Amino acid sequence: MIRKSVVASAATIAVLLGCLIVKSSADAAVNTATVVPSPDSGRGFTEFRSVSCVSATFCVAVGNSFDGYQSKTFLVVWDGTAWTQVSTPDLGTNSDTLESISCATTSSCVAVGTSSSQRNFATSLVWDGTTWTPAAIPAVGDGSSYMHSVTCLSASSCIAVGTYDFYPSQLSLVVSWDGNQWTQMASPSPGTDYNDLYSVSCVTATSCTAIGFFSTADVSQTLVLSGNDSSWSQVTSPTPTSFDWGLNSVSCSTASSCMAVGADGTNQSLVLLWDGNNWSLSPGPISANRLEGVSCMDPSSCVAVGSYEDENGGAQTIVAVWDGNVWTQITSPSPGAGFNSLRSVSCVTATTCTAVGVTDDYNYGTQARTLVLTLSESQSPEPTTTTTTTTTSTSTSTSTSTSTSTTLADSPTTSIAAGAIEPRFTG
Repeated sequence: MIRKSVVASAATIAVLLGCLIVKSSADAAVNTATVVPSPDSGRGFTEFRSVSCVSATFCVAVGNSFDGYQSKTFLVVWDGTAWTQVSTPDLGTNSDTLESISCATTSSCVAVGTSSSQRNFATSLVWDGTTWTPAAIPAVGDGSSYMHSVTCLSASSCIAVGTYDFYPSQLSLVVSWDGNQWTQMASPSPGTDYNDLYSVSCVTATSCTAIGFFSTADVSQTLVLSGNDSSWSQVTSPTPTSFDWGLNSVSCSTASSCMAVGADGTNQSLVLLWDGNNWSLSPGPISANRLEGVSCMDPSSCVAVGSYEDENGGAQTIVAVWDGNVWTQITSPSPGAGFNSLRSVSCVTATTCTAVGVTDDYNYGTQARTLVLTLSESQSPEPTTTTTTTTTSTSTSTSTSTSTSTTLADSPTTSIAAGAIEPRFTG
């Protein structure tokens, strides 16, 4: 069961909380999101799934384009001024997509994804500063394999994760790149039905974290693995009571500080924090139904992106900033009239990030287009911090201090204290 749908269902956005803080952080942080023109394939459907930035003048974004018959890899490069599409090798299959990209330097990047002929199989492309070259990932299991995420520390040190079929289960898949070839590594698969890794982050070659989900008898739980270039083991991680989804992205700034984000299946975002000893549940951004990507510069500087379902059944983008204590949601553009979702974010400083995804005037139909946002710090005066206390309702559908339901586009920048009651959404 490969579950990577783009938005959870919610009919309205209602907030259950005892204290609403309206503020902007005094510290340097992203507070402005701006659409940047990005190429499309002209094939009818194009989307970005991942972005990796080395500096403010070098980023690579990857995804796929679809013409109604075949899916092809789609890759663009940012030079500080504009995004430019780059030709990639034809993998010679019926359907190709790039799920993740990681650049260690401007001359060293690795992209991973999935190709399909008679079955699906994990694949990769390697950039040496001059050419993108296919690099085969060994066939595993007895059926299909899927590669979801990659992280690189150097041209000769990458880890990629995903899943593969091994009847009657799907097992976790971890492979390492030494600059010449991919090698499968042993990794735990605690679920009897499904085990899937969606994201991986390495601080050093001996300190890596991979996240996803596993399930047994249709009961799903969060999955966190810790490993290095020789061995991997499962780490205990909390699972929400009504969990039926997964963790989508993880970012570690140090060996003792990681953030993992996703969705819990009940119209709420899911956030887990690692302090070097334990993973713990943490309240997510106020309006997010689903978080798709996160990038952390340090324990008190993370940016998460994703989407929420609006009152018309469409999807709107989410950008939220974590300062170590509270989430601050910033207004983010949603240019599509129907569907908008941010899938990935990459920060090079606390005030310089790039987020990518997809936008569509319909509900994620055949006219989907690429979406790129530049996230930066505006120099405009910051609003004064105000605190409004309200009576906490026992209902699952409560109002804000104005007693009206609002959407992100109508709301000021807001933060939720880590100790506040976790926001819920009616569905």
